[in-house]
Amino acid sequence: MGIMKTGITVYDAMTSTPIYIGPNETAEQCAKIMREHDVGNLLIKEGHRLIGILTEQGLVHKIIARGLDPKKIVVSDIMVREVKTIEPDADIYDALIAMQEKDIRQLPVMHNYELIGILTLKDILKIEPELFEIYIDKLNLKEEDRKIFPTIEANCEICGKYKRLKEFDGQLLCNECVVFTE
Repeated sequence: MGIMKTGITVYDAMTSTPIYIGPNETAEQCAKIMREHDVGNLLIKEGHRLIGILTEQGLVHKIIARGLDPKKIVVSDIMVREVKTIEPDADIYDALIAMQEKDIRQLPVMHNYELIGILTLKDILKIEPELFEIYIDKLNLKEEDRKIFPTIEANCEICGKYKRLKEFDGQLLCNECVVFTE
């Protein structure tokens, strides 16, 4: 795909009041702050310095899915420390591409080493919905990569029934015949 520009800057689309917290908050407190402010991420600052980010997904994967106690885990233990950022004068298309490459949904906006906002995937798609197709195309390709066997509908090469088939050892087989041949 060639270089595409929308003419809309990150500054035009960003939220200029990101929610940030210190590194010693508990995961439980973070979840409450996210709910209270209806946001899916929190920026972690120490003084004026951005030191990390915590997302809803991070809370789920690092705390809930592991059965850990959110009252006992502090942000500095679970935050993402290597935060991808973007400049306010960048085009939102470039921001979208950066999000896709890093598999993230938000970019803190930095100017002269100072945090001035946050740009989320929702911010971009609200202001330029046409970019949604580009994002979805990339997402669909990623989903296809995760599928073990692509499926098609045809007659099974063993039982002859018309069903959803998978390729298995060079043959197109239904689920029952795949299990039978394993």
